[in-house]
Amino acid sequence: MSPAGDIFNPEHYKVNQDMTQPLTNYYIASSHNTYLTGDQLLSQSRVDMYAYVLQAGCRCVEVDCWDGPDGEPIVHHGYTFTSKILFRNVVETINKYAFAKSQ
Repeated sequence: MSPAGDIFNPEHYKVNQDMTQPLTNYYIASSHNTYLTGDQLLSQSRVDMYAYVLQAGCRCVEVDCWDGPDGEPIVHHGYTFTSKILFRNVVETINKYAFAKSQ
């Protein structure tokens, strides 16, 4: 319990970034289960959900990659009844929309 055994870096107790900007300059919009159109058990997975959240300003998206039945990677919420989409289509969509809102 001594400071010598503390795993937390003591330098991080001090604010070392410029904190004079508006909060929105520091916030990173993220998305969980980005590909789902509804609940995380039964809903549809759609590639256009990535385009939607990226155009809305989201900068961190989730891509749940799984081995597909034919060897091609798929994206879906594992061990649920959600539909599956091709990983290739997801990364193509991300490539198209990731930097359209901001550099």
